Amino acid sequence: MGRQPIYNKQQVLSTVVDCLWRQGYAATPISELVERTGLKAPSLYALFGSKKGMMLASLEAYAHEAMHELDDLLRAHQPGIQQIHALLHHMLEASLHDAAGKGCFLVNSALECHGENPEFAPCINATMVALRQRLQAALEEAPDRNPALPAAQGALFLQAQIWALKLLARMGPSREQGEVIIQQALRVLFTAQACTALEQGKEN
Repeated sequence: MGRQPIYNKQQVLSTVVDCLWRQGYAATPISELVERTGLKAPSLYALFGSKKGMMLASLEAYAHEAMHELDDLLRAHQPGIQQIHALLHHMLEASLHDAAGKGCFLVNSALECHGENPEFAPCINATMVALRQRLQAALEEAPDRNPALPAAQGALFLQAQIWALKLLARMGPSREQGEVIIQQALRVLFTAQACTALEQGKEN
């Protein structure tokens, strides 16, 4: 029997995710993945099949973490404006503290790979839909949601604002810009009374 490889698959995947997230798929050569993981190219190919296999595994791992993070953030508050306010502020703080300017791996990959690597699109799209469904469910339960805005449309709008906050990380973010995005998003998604009560609560 051949010798069993001595490495932690999860740690290898984490390193691959970080490389592809920081630099993008096209700009990350196999030689760098070899150097960063400490594995030889044949071992990486044995694990993932190809460089595209590495990207797909990275997207799936990131998606898994993103959905768990969103679930935890939503569970931390009762449905309503406070819940979405906390969610958006979490995204803003993450962008402000993203020293490497990585942004969102899913958004970065969607922008980079559109049209050039269609095999990545199903994973990216499925994750975006799953995340949006969670946002829609949260809005459907919000008693102070703007009644003129259907929850499905609100979820799509909210997801776009989250993308905007994540893109700030790659543009030299400022808290003032992020606060404007959050304030305007809440005004669209919730009633005027809810927004006023939130502002008054922050002042007290």
